[in-house]
Amino acid sequence: MVPDGRFGVYVGDSSGLSDLPLRASFIVVRTIGARYVTVAAPATIDAGSRATVSATLVNDGDFTLQHARFALDVPTGWTVSSPVR
Repeated sequence: MVPDGRFGVYVGDSSGLSDLPLRASFIVVRTIGARYVTVAAPATIDAGSRATVSATLVNDGDFTLQHARFALDVPTGWTVSSPVR
């Protein structure tokens, strides 16, 4: 992953940057960046009790995630509600 910014490129066989024959630079304007999800949930849930499960999506890049969705699969008979739409 390359962050946004200006980067220099030097080509040659010298350890001194001022003596290198080929030099250029390039600019990175937009990057995908790191994308990941964190999930917090209890290890076990007692029958008939309530529990909170939260998920957080982190997008450290410049591109919007247009269609990101979370889904929670639960056993038959369980009820799931979402406070956030």
